[in-house]
Amino acid sequence: MAESEKLLIEIAKCPNFLGCENTACEEIVGFQRKLNLQYKQVPEPWNGDIVNSKILFISSNPSINENELFPLENWPDSQIIDFFQNRFSLSGNYVKNYLYPKHIKENEYAENWIRYWGFIRSIARKLLDTWDVVPGSDYAMMEIVRCKSHHETGVNAALDICAEKYLARTLAISKAKVIVAVGDKSRDMLAKKLGIDFIENSHIEVLIQGVKRIIFSTPHSNARKKRNLESIISLESMNYLKDSLRC
Repeated sequence: MAESEKLLIEIAKCPNFLGCENTACEEIVGFQRKLNLQYKQVPEPWNGDIVNSKILFISSNPSINENELFPLENWPDSQIIDFFQNRFSLSGNYVKNYLYPKHIKENEYAENWIRYWGFIRSIARKLLDTWDVVPGSDYAMMEIVRCKSHHETGVNAALDICAEKYLARTLAISKAKVIVAVGDKSRDMLAKKLGIDFIENSHIEVLIQGVKRIIFSTPHSNARKKRNLESIISLESMNYLKDSLRC
């Protein structure tokens, strides 16, 4: 098993998720108990080829949909690995047209596309300067807090402990040249853990595990503020990012 796969399984079977009692994770782990699911949906390590993708998008925590086909705590390791590594592979049958997740009922997909996924793809298209981008291959997605909830329930309490356990180790296996912090919580936690200061309307460069990364932040897809890339970073930064991704 590759090191990335070992980390993926370690996160999906985090001890704070499997047997959480009196920890900072209690609220977010306990959220699924209210849904009365037979088996809980596991923490989401990342989505896509995080090792080789050119861009890595980082947000706060994944939202839960109890009707979605998603790895459960009783799934075998091989199936969990396949799902998160190949979630956006159209041959994998987990999503349709990169935007519509498969539901538990066989061969049925969500009627509404995931707004966040569409938002991320639109940014990737501009950074890579092409309409023809492949989610999961050209870019990967991850969250700082890996457990799922609604409306970021439990995220504030779990941010520090989840970031301490898994953030640096996940970034270490990624070769992404460009990292995009999506949303205020992600931006602030990355600033804290990496010891950096984000610059408004621009990018910054930082060494992570000896690899130079270019980082900038964007509002979340549901933020009530300007979210198009041209209003987030300067034309100079945009051109620098595009040139870096061409190398």
